[in-house]
Amino acid sequence: MATSDDSIRAAGVVCLRERPGSHDESTPSGPEVLLIHRTQLKDWSLPKGKLERGEHVAVAAVRETAEESGFDVVLGVPLTTQRYPVGDRGKEVAYWLARVVGRGPWEVNREVDEVRWVDIAQAPSLLTYPRDADLVRSATLKPRGTSPLVILRHAQAEKRSEYARRFASPPPDSSRPLTRVGERQSQDIAPVLAAYGVTRVHSSPYTRCFDTVAPHAHQRGIDIVEEPLLSEEGFAGARKAAMRRFTELLNDPAPMVVCTHRPVLPSLFEQLRRDVGVLDINPDLPAGGFVVVHRTVTASVSDAPGEAELTVNVVAVEHHTP
Repeated sequence: MATSDDSIRAAGVVCLRERPGSHDESTPSGPEVLLIHRTQLKDWSLPKGKLERGEHVAVAAVRETAEESGFDVVLGVPLTTQRYPVGDRGKEVAYWLARVVGRGPWEVNREVDEVRWVDIAQAPSLLTYPRDADLVRSATLKPRGTSPLVILRHAQAEKRSEYARRFASPPPDSSRPLTRVGERQSQDIAPVLAAYGVTRVHSSPYTRCFDTVAPHAHQRGIDIVEEPLLSEEGFAGARKAAMRRFTELLNDPAPMVVCTHRPVLPSLFEQLRRDVGVLDINPDLPAGGFVVVHRTVTASVSDAPGEAELTVNVVAVEHHTP
């Protein structure tokens, strides 16, 4: 089998939904899973497909699902990556739990001739490959009500020295822009944030951070919320206040991205460790790199009148580089 560097890379989903009418006592309860029947291979499998050149793996999972089934999905927690031989090469398929957010046009085609929602208990017997049946079983054990918190280091920016040389007097570092590489990274980040269903955008007010998340915000019609405490200057001058603000964002169940700077990241990840016990995050993200924290936020009655106590549980953490 070939090395992982030579492997075919693909991505897919285990998409679950509640059975329509499951709240009716006369209808069996339990989730259903989305399966496809492939025309040429004549097999039942999960929606998946190969990455296009330069495509992010999370974007590929969403795109392939739409192409093969007609369903638009957003990604939840990551699942076990499948690795198996295909001829004399290896194949590596990354999977996520997913949920449907829309339906596009679909018709029988040369790749898929049937799309079917199948009762979770019946899916293993219908699926052609035991590895897919195992994946479905494990997916049912994962929480489905998670929300992502994407912690993003801004895309590549001009070097301070090179930026300063363009001016007669030193300009504020807050206005230092993205390079052309950084601009491309910001465009590439936008569909990734969409794949995770990000609907809230928070950013350091520095130009290089704002411009990193601007493509996603503009495409989705989302206002960017400025977070001055998560800028380099704001953080250096008020670390405790910055950490309190980050905890507020962590406790907010909205699917969100927070764009900040390399010097701020270690403290954010240390605060995650303190707040919810997350230990395995490497703060040394490259420009345009990000971490996806999949969390649940639950409220319980507080002793204080009119207030609720929030409990954050981190279910999974993903690390991604540009």
